[in-house]
Amino acid sequence: MVYPQNYKTVFVFDHGPKMLSPSDEEYEYDVANKNRPNIIPLAALSKSHWTCSIEAGLEFCRIIYDIFGRKKLISFLASDTIAQQLTGWADDHQDLEYIQRVFGSLGLPRKAGRFDDVSILHGLYAATAQLLTPSQCQVNARLTLLDNADSFQNNGRIICVTVARSENQVSDIIDKFVNDFEMKNREALCSDECIPITNCELVLVLIHPVGSTPKVLPKDSWMATSNLTVTVIVTESGRNLANRMVALAVDYFNLVITSVTGIPMKEEQNANSSASYDVELLHSDEAHSEMSVELADGCRAPSQEISGVESVTLKWCTPKSSSNTDIQLCVGAYPISPVDANSRPSLCLTNFLLSGRSVMLEQPRRSGVKVLSHMLTSHGGQIYIHQLSTSRSILDDPPSISEGVGGRVTDYRIQNFGELIKKHALKPSTQTSADRAPIDGAESSLERHTRHWPLTISDTMIYNLQSHIDPLPELLLKDNLTAEDVEHCRSAIFRLITLESQNLLGAYSAHKGKKKEEHSRMMWSELELLVRAHSSTSPHHALILEILLNCRPAGLEDSAANMKKRRGTSDSRTDHSQPSTPSSELLSETGRAKSLPRSDSPLPKKSKYAGITLDFKGNKSVLSLWTERMNQVNNNRHAEFSGRAHSTSNKVKLYQKLEEGIHYMDDVDETTPGVKNCPDH
Repeated sequence: MVYPQNYKTVFVFDHGPKMLSPSDEEYEYDVANKNRPNIIPLAALSKSHWTCSIEAGLEFCRIIYDIFGRKKLISFLASDTIAQQLTGWADDHQDLEYIQRVFGSLGLPRKAGRFDDVSILHGLYAATAQLLTPSQCQVNARLTLLDNADSFQNNGRIICVTVARSENQVSDIIDKFVNDFEMKNREALCSDECIPITNCELVLVLIHPVGSTPKVLPKDSWMATSNLTVTVIVTESGRNLANRMVALAVDYFNLVITSVTGIPMKEEQNANSSASYDVELLHSDEAHSEMSVELADGCRAPSQEISGVESVTLKWCTPKSSSNTDIQLCVGAYPISPVDANSRPSLCLTNFLLSGRSVMLEQPRRSGVKVLSHMLTSHGGQIYIHQLSTSRSILDDPPSISEGVGGRVTDYRIQNFGELIKKHALKPSTQTSADRAPIDGAESSLERHTRHWPLTISDTMIYNLQSHIDPLPELLLKDNLTAEDVEHCRSAIFRLITLESQNLLGAYSAHKGKKKEEHSRMMWSELELLVRAHSSTSPHHALILEILLNCRPAGLEDSAANMKKRRGTSDSRTDHSQPSTPSSELLSETGRAKSLPRSDSPLPKKSKYAGITLDFKGNKSVLSLWTERMNQVNNNRHAEFSGRAHSTSNKVKLYQKLEEGIHYMDDVDETTPGVKNCPDH
């Protein structure tokens, strides 16, 4: 069983005399007399590093306990001359009030004596031992995995808050901790009471007074050993330290901040007026799993409370008394915790939800119908954010292809796509060739048909001119062309020239607002793109391209290249080795061609291997299933000859009575259909 790295977290606070230094962040507490005349207010206060550290640690615990409860364990240690364990892994220790009482009984750090050995290393050594100690949940899981002990992984994290004076001091602390960590981890391999640590992360949070220059530089994570990662964070004390702890909680526990905007609240000073406020909530990032990447990126903005962290913006939707929250299609529910639990907007929102009300949240959109993606409500005194399904319900009918993705595309070439599928329906092959496998022929045919195949009507113009351009598209798909085929393609190109001269191209274009020149440019560009895609198939295909380039109006030399660049197509196709033939010879050959009627018949279907024997239930292969189906279709098309139906091996001998010397027409059986009307011989 694998426990994640955020399952166990050990906080180590420096309880030495240097933590008594002020944070230099002033707090005004005599606010009532600050602006009164003739009264001098009391001086502002500044908290010590110790007080700021404890408040930051409690803020970290508040968020984790609100969201995860006792599923995530946190332990606290204090280090001065010795390591003092304040809380452990017990369930009753995972309580915010209990932790506050323990810190209250610990007291402030005392000034250092002359022979006191005050060091943060005492706490770090004890933190390693604390991670090696299993929790009750790990003890129970370990008993069930005695036969497979290798799959049990004990992971954890150590967060140490202290003050460092120099880089050498930080390096010395890390080196000594690494040596002690490796030694204790080896000893745990031979112990029944400890669990070896699989992966551990040491996070050194070095604080300094507000406005001062730090003496130590931060360092990104690096691997000190194969199972130990070290990170050095440098931050100011005071509010900055608390915000940094919240940012660490967001990073380590996969949380996300959701900013609920547009909350109407009455003004505190004037109850008759109201204003809109924003409240930031912390919860699991799984609550936004249904949001698309594009939409989630559009809703993201920097957090107003925590620097360096992004928040997802959702708009408050005024709740209606008639709305029933129990019938909402909910994907998941996740506990929330306010970023600033003591602010007035957070308290108002919390009290509103705990009173039994529910609030719908919508995704901000510039246009279109609003999308209600989340809902805030409470269950059993705990506030949850519910993720609502914004996609189609499984109870609804499947969407039509004409609806498009998100309802934006509605002009797909559905009928042409159906014809393309029918032309390339695979079936077992009854013929095999040593030179080329049937599947290769099917792939080659599909590749030729899709070299230029626009998806929507608005992306094409020549396929909207199907009655004027036929049979050019079908002839280009052939492997070899005759002189008559080339002449048909030439006639199709001339018909397009006539249509252009009559100024009728706009009637076949999906872009009605464009000018005549633009319609002509679009038609010639797409036609050249289609012909050029097949020009390497044979010399006759190349001749059709030459004819097109000669007939194309001047000034459109770069139109096909630009169109190909926009659509991202490529002219690199399968190279068919064909002998080169001079264009003059081909032109003379086409000049002698006779005009033939156009043929709209599709290319012959490609088939699949005959040797495929995929066994299904009943020991039937794909070939046998296909044969049975084709027999059923053929039987429904005609009446079976009665003589063959009553014979063996589906064979019957005709004119049997002629061999016996009896005249056929006198003795024929009237009840035998099919034989009665046979001609007389």
